[in-house]
Amino acid sequence: PEAKTWFKSEKEGHLPIDTPASLTLLQHLTDTVRPDLVILTGDILDGRGPWSGKDSFLDAFSLVIRAIRDTPWAFVPGNHDDDLSPWTREDLLRILSLPGCIQRRATGFNHTLTVGKGGSPRVRLFLLDSGGNHPDPKLRFHVVSPEAVRDIQTWSGESKGWLEPKVALSYFHI
Repeated sequence: PEAKTWFKSEKEGHLPIDTPASLTLLQHLTDTVRPDLVILTGDILDGRGPWSGKDSFLDAFSLVIRAIRDTPWAFVPGNHDDDLSPWTREDLLRILSLPGCIQRRATGFNHTLTVGKGGSPRVRLFLLDSGGNHPDPKLRFHVVSPEAVRDIQTWSGESKGWLEPKVALSYFHI
């Protein structure tokens, strides 16, 4: 069978993900599409609250994970996941220990992975942390780090002949 990927994208503003309607939609999409991988690309949480404490993000994110059932998933935070929250971006790494996450041993949010099924073509995915809100109002947002860009360049240079045609996709929150 052909590998399928479904990813959350926002067409019109921010979708409050932990509402009953949003969770029902996630369940329906997962049950209907039956993706092989769900990539959550940020603003799953809104750090601006209200929140009941420093660990409350785990409870909210767990609702999302239950909604996508047993589908493997990956996560790259957006600028609001830790915006003015009682937790830090480093605290958000604990999300990666939740059931079904394919990034369990990660120590950061920049990842590269290869996906494919059986004899189907493999695809290289780059999941990049574009950072949170920048404290300087003139800059507004952080950007993908120079280290992450160098990692992609290094991989690209070392991967000659890795697959023909070479297929790579980048996911990040903007």
